[in-house]
Amino acid sequence: MEEGIALLRQFWQGETVSYRGRFYQFEDVQVLPQPVQQPMPILIAVNPVRPVDAAVEERALRRVARLADGWQTDGTPPHVFGERWQRIQEYATEYGREGALRESVLHLMVNINDDTATALRESVTFLEGYYGKGGVTQEKLDSWLAYGSPAAVIEKIGQFIEAGCTTPVLRFTSPDQIGQLERCIADVLPAFQSRMAASIAPHTGGAAQ
Repeated sequence: MEEGIALLRQFWQGETVSYRGRFYQFEDVQVLPQPVQQPMPILIAVNPVRPVDAAVEERALRRVARLADGWQTDGTPPHVFGERWQRIQEYATEYGREGALRESVLHLMVNINDDTATALRESVTFLEGYYGKGGVTQEKLDSWLAYGSPAAVIEKIGQFIEAGCTTPVLRFTSPDQIGQLERCIADVLPAFQSRMAASIAPHTGGAAQ
């Protein structure tokens, strides 16, 4: 993966690349079309499941700090998310990359339903259909799933934003994907638009942009 990241960064510069690595060898290769966004950010997904050997966890987080433009994770309690994001930033500073990692992405399961029991039941059915029966523990659900009323979902997402998450990626754990999307747009997202407006206002003379 490390060699692949180095190679991609060369390809995305638009020039002809010759590369002789341990795993990849290319001679006079140009990759087209080029990404519109320059530079093209690379995020590394890392989620060492605790309990995990401390050295393994540190090595994984340091790899993000050393090579990536951002970090993605899932199934992580908010306090663990915040702790790891802080460590990644500290490691990046050690490598002379202070401020280089701007994105912290959380993959969060969501089911919006005023009936909390129905939301949970739908979620378990959905996730077991994908990951296999018995593959979704209550501990996993506690950190992986935001479910219930819009207020409950907003609160769960907000905990991760407060812990440093910049980009929540929401996956609806329901057979009614369109209905969930519409409810999320109507009842959940406005809460975060209000938060963003409040945070921007002091820097824009009182007018949210």
